[in-house]
Amino acid sequence: MPKFNVEIPHTLDAAAAKARLQKAQTKLEADYGAKCSWASENVMQVSRKGLDAQVKITDSALLVDVSLGLLLTPMMGPIREGITSRLTKLVTEG
Repeated sequence: MPKFNVEIPHTLDAAAAKARLQKAQTKLEADYGAKCSWASENVMQVSRKGLDAQVKITDSALLVDVSLGLLLTPMMGPIREGITSRLTKLVTEG
């Protein structure tokens, strides 16, 4: 599976960053058919057909590790850009 990483800097405390991710969780599940769960206090797992991701909350960034299935590999660039822009908006605008 092809993989990529994205780092989204933020100035939120960990609790605020987690609250914003939890708010986005419903949209991920409804719009993309993703299954989201919390592996630990600061790590959210996201999976759907052809994509597995982990979002780790640190004091200064969201660290996203993504693995794509073969069918989504040609869309790697747009997927990376979408994740980057949506998470940047999430941590800067709420």
